[in-house]
Amino acid sequence: MTSARAGSDTSCMAALQAAGSALAVAEQLNDGLLALAWADAPGASETFAGSVTA
Repeated sequence: MTSARAGSDTSCMAALQAAGSALAVAEQLNDGLLALAWADAPGASETFAGSVTA
């Protein structure tokens, strides 16, 4: 993960934490890559509810 991307991930995570919310995704065409990218960031377990890949 590049540092620019990591910065945007952490700012989104901070916003979710501040709102008391979490991210959940449903993916079909990208084989879970969005979930993988989010879960790879530090602190993701606090803001990632999970994903479904169909």
